[in-house]
Amino acid sequence: MLRIVFRVKDESYGVPAGRVVEVIPRVLLRPVAASPPGVAGLFVYRGTVTPVVDLSLLIAGEPCPDRLSSRIIVLALRSRATNGRRLVGLLAEGVTAVTMESGDVQASLLIPGAPYLGDVARMGDRLVQLIEPEALIPDELYPVLLLESPAGEDPESTRRPVSS
Repeated sequence: MLRIVFRVKDESYGVPAGRVVEVIPRVLLRPVAASPPGVAGLFVYRGTVTPVVDLSLLIAGEPCPDRLSSRIIVLALRSRATNGRRLVGLLAEGVTAVTMESGDVQASLLIPGAPYLGDVARMGDRLVQLIEPEALIPDELYPVLLLESPAGEDPESTRRPVSS
């Protein structure tokens, strides 16, 4: 299976390439006032306002460094409420390659509080922790990213009207 591999600090992680819409260079993000930790900001991706989650902040507690290898991995995540899709960007460092798993994938440890950590794949001379994108987003960020609506409400009904 093809994986988009990135780094958080000195560790390698991978997401399934089939889940990725596009990998783009890091762009200027519009900060969102009072947003929870992990939300890096918003940007417009092909006409759609798209939230961006900082993977370094979520996984290691430190913001993603501003480097040339830092990229935004655009994914279409499944909405828990509507079963539809919502574009979400994942800001990560060291996104420079698509790698093919060698088939040597082994079970990892089950870490409480880190349900996104999947199996470990050996890719060349390094171990890559595989992650599931939906499990990576903490439950409290799902409503913020419009991936779920509060208590069965229609997600569109909770939005404030835009004044002209």
